[in-house]
Amino acid sequence: MDPCHQRGPPVSSEIKKRDLIGVGLRSFFIQASWNYERMLGLGWTFAMMPILHRLKLRGDARKAFLKRHLGFFNASPFVSSFALGTVARLEEARAGSDEHRTEDSVERIKVALSGPLGAVGDRLFWHGFRPMAALLGVAAVQLWGIWGVLVFLLAFNLPHLCFRFYGVMRGHRLGLQIAKEFSRPFYKSLPRWTERLGALALGLLIGIKSFGDQPVSWVTPTILFLSIGFGFMLLKRGCSPSLLFFLVLMAGMAVVWI
Repeated sequence: MDPCHQRGPPVSSEIKKRDLIGVGLRSFFIQASWNYERMLGLGWTFAMMPILHRLKLRGDARKAFLKRHLGFFNASPFVSSFALGTVARLEEARAGSDEHRTEDSVERIKVALSGPLGAVGDRLFWHGFRPMAALLGVAAVQLWGIWGVLVFLLAFNLPHLCFRFYGVMRGHRLGLQIAKEFSRPFYKSLPRWTERLGALALGLLIGIKSFGDQPVSWVTPTILFLSIGFGFMLLKRGCSPSLLFFLVLMAGMAVVWI
C-alpha cells in the first residue's frame, strides 16, 4: 500500500505539530517572491523549511529536497496550506520508506493541486469573504465610525487565519486523499452563507443611508427589513456581492445628494 494513503505510517524523523505550525506561519510569506517561470516556487520552498529541518536531510538529499520544492506552484495563498500539508506528508512518507519516489513526483503533485486550490480559494475569499467583509465593514463604519474598520479586518482575517493553519494540519493528515476534503458539504454551503451575510450587511447599510440622522420611528425598522429583503432578492437572482456593494454605494450617494 502507498504509505501516503495510510493514516499514520511509522517513519523516522516524524513530523511534529510544531513543525506544521511553523509551515503555517511561513505560508504568510508565500507571495513574498514571484517569478514568471515558477510563480510562488521560492515562497513555497521557504514555507517547507521546517520539514527539511525535521527530516534531518544532509548533503545530496538536502540539495534534492530544495531542488524539487523550487519548482512551479501557483494557487490562492489562503488555501495553499492544504498543498503544503499534503506534500509534507509525502516527504515524511518518502523519508521513512525504502521505496523512494522519483524526484519529479512532488512537482507533479504540486502542479496537480494548483488548479483546484486556485479555484477554491478564489471562490471562498475573493468572491465570498472579501465582498462580505467589505459590506460589513462599511455598515459598521456608518454605525460606529472608525471602529467599524475592525469589523472588516476581523471578518476577513479570522477565516483566512483559520484556513491557513487548518489547511496544513488537514493536508498532512489526509496526504494524497486531500481531494476528499473539498467534497465535504461545508465547502458548498460556505459561499452561500458569505453571500447571505453580505446581503444582510447591504440591507443594513441601505437602511442606514436611507434613514440618515432623522428621528427613530416605526418607519426605521420597516426600511431596514425591506432593505435586507431587497439584498436577499438580488442574491437569489444571481447578483454578485461585488455588484451589490457597487449598488449600495450608488444608493448612498443618491441619498446624500437628495
